[in-house]
Amino acid sequence: MQHEFSLALRRVATPQTSLQAYCISMDGKSLQFRLLPAYNPRKLVSQMLEGPATTMTPVATTSAGAYVQTTFSTPTSQETNPASSDVKEKTIIISWPLWKVFVGGYLPVLLAILFKVFWTSIYANTKLIEPFIQLARPTGALAKDAFGNFYLSSNLTPDPVISLFKGRWLMFWTSIVYLIVGFLPPLASESLVRDTRYDCANPDPNHPNNPCWPRLSVDPTIIHLLQGLLSFVAVMTLTIMYMVTRSPTGITSDPSTIAFIVSMIHHPNVLEDFRRCSNEATDKDNIKFLGGKNYRLGNYVGSDGVARYGIIPGNPTSLLNDNTEMTYTSNEKKVGRTGIFKPFLDVTFVLFILGLLGVILAYYKDGGNDGFSRFFNSNSFGPRFFMSAMGTIISMNLKRLEREVQTLSPFHRLARAPSPAGPTILLRKYNVPFSAFVMLSAQSHIFSASMAFVGFLAEILVVVLAAIPYSPGEIFLELIVCTYISIGILSLMLLVLISLVFWRRQLPYLPRPPDTLGGVISYLCDSRMLYNFDGCTGFGNGKLRKQIARIGKEYTYGEYVGVDGQVRWMIEESTNSLSGEE
Repeated sequence: MQHEFSLALRRVATPQTSLQAYCISMDGKSLQFRLLPAYNPRKLVSQMLEGPATTMTPVATTSAGAYVQTTFSTPTSQETNPASSDVKEKTIIISWPLWKVFVGGYLPVLLAILFKVFWTSIYANTKLIEPFIQLARPTGALAKDAFGNFYLSSNLTPDPVISLFKGRWLMFWTSIVYLIVGFLPPLASESLVRDTRYDCANPDPNHPNNPCWPRLSVDPTIIHLLQGLLSFVAVMTLTIMYMVTRSPTGITSDPSTIAFIVSMIHHPNVLEDFRRCSNEATDKDNIKFLGGKNYRLGNYVGSDGVARYGIIPGNPTSLLNDNTEMTYTSNEKKVGRTGIFKPFLDVTFVLFILGLLGVILAYYKDGGNDGFSRFFNSNSFGPRFFMSAMGTIISMNLKRLEREVQTLSPFHRLARAPSPAGPTILLRKYNVPFSAFVMLSAQSHIFSASMAFVGFLAEILVVVLAAIPYSPGEIFLELIVCTYISIGILSLMLLVLISLVFWRRQLPYLPRPPDTLGGVISYLCDSRMLYNFDGCTGFGNGKLRKQIARIGKEYTYGEYVGVDGQVRWMIEESTNSLSGEE
């Protein structure tokens, strides 16, 4: 005996949004899917049944997420007679499995994000070792080239521009590839589409924008563009690998740690050059003072007859004259010099996040037939690219702030209290957000770990932003989940950026940002801790850590009397430090 059920199509009243969703009610169960406001769901089912959608008999009902995968059968007019056993049925299958949801809406962007994270690490490591590549050349490098650029810096001038004018081709091509890879996710978001404009059997002439049931299709133009960019990236990756193998660095340990830099600066002439720099001088002042000098990595024999390896003068004529005095721009004490551009950039970044947050809320609430909604509902090139591009810009800016916080975290810890070497001078700089979050949390750098976690969420943000604009076959739950995730991540970003303001206020006074090789050396050149690192040159990461652990001293940052009797801002051993004011 067959049981007849009715299939009711009705508009769902959703107080959270004015976008329309429709519900298929059958056998006491409701399944929701998202449609454009102008789309007629009853006509869609009627077309599929090729007849009036009045009374139907369910054969089987399953659920694939929030998408409908249901088999229906429609009785003929004979079925109105219960006594009739000769019933002809027509089976219609409406199916949109979840794997198509994932492949069509998320997989291309996710793969592009993973590729970008991989290349971000390559870019950061290349930037880190580039000064040492210059110093490792037989002819050495000028101080302005080795000590003033790249390393851990976040220049306002784009790295490709700096490297192009300075002829640093390894850094130039790495920066170019990094920028290209950074914008692969927005292009990938438009590569695979849920197409409703193809040569289907029963197109709906009343709805030319969505005449057919959705299917997965590729955009040939975007695919060809991606193929060209990826081919260029592949060729340049091989070229960069070749350039790196042909460019020795002369280093055996992680150059991002303060301890490694200490182990490389013990030549008396190099130390004397930096000690002649003023305590209050800026990076530009130091580079102007030392810029014409030549330095290199090499071996030398000290006054005690012991052979050492480290940063040495490039040639004897490059030594500073004993009567050379430094002139520098006056600097008001205890006032951090962050310049005007970085705060302006940070404020612009906050406004950018607020603007994107407003766009998401406006689209979520606006269901009218205005230009704004028509653009995001157009199911054409533009909406997904726009949203994922906004996410990519946010991700790249957060990476800049994350790198800054990691660079300053050891100084933040050292200025608060004497601290062991592990979480301070041995702290490494991490390039992958998730690993950075785990390692920094383990070393109790809570705020730095928070920045890394937000950086990890920024990569997820790019994926979910691309899924917000309307796409045929998109379930209504996708809109809800992706919208709320995006709002949550952006709100958390704003909270962390506000916390960054207060965290910066707790930083010690730093006359120079310690994000260049010269900047770091300037805080170490007059410290007594140099004596304990004598002989550590050439140690690997593990051996260097064991040696410092064997020393067992704590370190601090502040204004102390150096080995030459001058008061300087420096990292010093806590047991031998003397306040410059005492």
